[in-house]
Amino acid sequence: MTQWNRPDQPPHHPHRRKKSSKGKILGFGCLGLIAVIAVIVVITVVAMGGEESGGPAPDETSATPTERSPEPTAEDTAKSYGDGDYTVGRDIPAGTYESAGAKEDIVEGCLITTEPKGDKLPQTKTADRNERVVITLSAADGTLTVQGCEPLRRR
Repeated sequence: MTQWNRPDQPPHHPHRRKKSSKGKILGFGCLGLIAVIAVIVVITVVAMGGEESGGPAPDETSATPTERSPEPTAEDTAKSYGDGDYTVGRDIPAGTYESAGAKEDIVEGCLITTEPKGDKLPQTKTADRNERVVITLSAADGTLTVQGCEPLRRR
């Protein structure tokens, strides 16, 4: 008799594997990790206020580089702008600003840059500790980025 016709043994299937719970656990673990990453991305977008969603653009015709900025009010000179990104004309008014230089930190360096709209060239200002920085902004300067600096105040 051949081994295939033996009634006391189950048929032999050489390509079948025993089912393991490791695959299910790994699959659920990957699915959980993807869900956690998705939640973090959603929270980050909400916390940033959806700036990348293409909200209303600031009015580019409100000030031209040849126009003189209005005189700052007491409220304007009292307000300061620390590290971060600001849209000129929306988050920070056009005008001339001053910083006392780099903050006291492990790496003492102040960097102020603009990302202009259109054909205007970007501005880059750097300073060390106690080195004054002055920058004049117009609506065409687009986005202002401040890193490692004492807060900017309007002059």
